[in-house]
Amino acid sequence: MSNWFEDNPTKSVVAHTVIVAAATWAAFYFVFDENKIKLIEAKAEKIAAESKEVNARNSVLVTRLDYLTKENEKYLRWLESTPNTLPFYELEITKLEEQIVKLKTDLATRPKLDNPFKPPLPDAYEFSWVLPRFYGRFKNG
Repeated sequence: MSNWFEDNPTKSVVAHTVIVAAATWAAFYFVFDENKIKLIEAKAEKIAAESKEVNARNSVLVTRLDYLTKENEKYLRWLESTPNTLPFYELEITKLEEQIVKLKTDLATRPKLDNPFKPPLPDAYEFSWVLPRFYGRFKNG
């Protein structure tokens, strides 16, 4: 009793080769595609985890920065109220500069008045009697 493979050797070899090639292709295609999908999903999860970690670090750093800024302002106010410290003198300098600017603007907008303490200008002929006496000393003497 003979079978189909023995009766048709060429067809059977070609069919067997095509079946094996198709099965191999299908297996590798689905296996590699599944691996590609899993690899992409793993990368996406990794990126999502990294972004969550970065966001968590960022929020911690922002709260820490706010805390340090408030503490720094507290220490700066403390130093500004303590005499003989640099922030104290800086604050005094800014206050005095503001006062100078205010006084200059007040002086510029104030109407000009005669100064009562300014001595009056001498008359042009007031000292004319001094010159002949002065030259007279040298002539006689």
